[in-house]
Amino acid sequence: MQQLKLLKNSSGLGLIELMVSMTIGLLILAGVIQVYLSASQNSRTVIGASAIQEHARLLFSRVENDVSRAGYAGCMNFNVEPRRVINIVNQQTNPAFNPDKFVDGKNDVQQNGKAFDEFTVSYAGNAGRLKVKEVSDTSFSINGDQSSTFNQGDLLVVGDCSSFGIFRVSNSPGVSGEIEFATGVYNTGAFSVRFLGENSPSPVVTYIYSGTGAFRYFVGTSAAGINAAASCSAATPEFCALFRKSSTSDTPDELFEGIASFEVEYGWRDSDTGNLFFANAANVPSANWSIIDRINISATLRSPEKMQTNEGSDYIERQYTRQFFLFNQSPEA
Repeated sequence: MQQLKLLKNSSGLGLIELMVSMTIGLLILAGVIQVYLSASQNSRTVIGASAIQEHARLLFSRVENDVSRAGYAGCMNFNVEPRRVINIVNQQTNPAFNPDKFVDGKNDVQQNGKAFDEFTVSYAGNAGRLKVKEVSDTSFSINGDQSSTFNQGDLLVVGDCSSFGIFRVSNSPGVSGEIEFATGVYNTGAFSVRFLGENSPSPVVTYIYSGTGAFRYFVGTSAAGINAAASCSAATPEFCALFRKSSTSDTPDELFEGIASFEVEYGWRDSDTGNLFFANAANVPSANWSIIDRINISATLRSPEKMQTNEGSDYIERQYTRQFFLFNQSPEA
């Protein structure tokens, strides 16, 4: 009887108690979800900001490397007066660059409703400096074990500190030691090549410099945009990417995707007053391109993916401005 009485007095979980428990559980679950979403958003923000910083580092390290060497031509630079430059590639159908302008640029190049600046720097590469042994109207001779580093189509500079020439390799040198070029001009008197042992007692050594070229920075459609059948435009800015193209390469290198603006200004000092002037490519006087001694770049970079931001935009955006000096500039020339 006692056992039956206990069972009779026992009560189960009531509806009210069940609803209260469910409410508490839902509140806890909502809190957990909110924490998860907040942590996920913060993680995406950190990743986006880190990507922007990495892209800025890549941009400015590449630009600094190229701009600092603009006009380099071994023991000379392109900005010489009187000018002692023979540019064979300008005698061909597709000139690699014009040594009269080792810095050049374009202002507001249109990309489907968006406008970006672009600029080009030219220099002789310092990756390799090889001594010339002999010269003919169509070739230079160097050590055979060194000529294997060159390929047909490479752009090279040959110079002896008094003058220099720019040419494109027309053969596949291999280990022959012969580097050929398409047009024979070096023994015409327009360009005087001297060699070790000649013109004693003050011999001048002639060298070939590898890694030469013009390097153009511009904004275009990213590989992801091409795959998505979209283009860099005002409607789809996420597919705008910054490229660096060498004059010796058919394909530009995509540096990174997500560039909202790219503006370039060129600086020079007035020879009379010493005052510093800056202008975009459209407003640099034609006579002043030869005395440009610095470049100012302002770029706005955006996160690779869309995300909510405090500014109310779909992307995190950061603006960076840096100034770069042309170390091989000679204002007196």
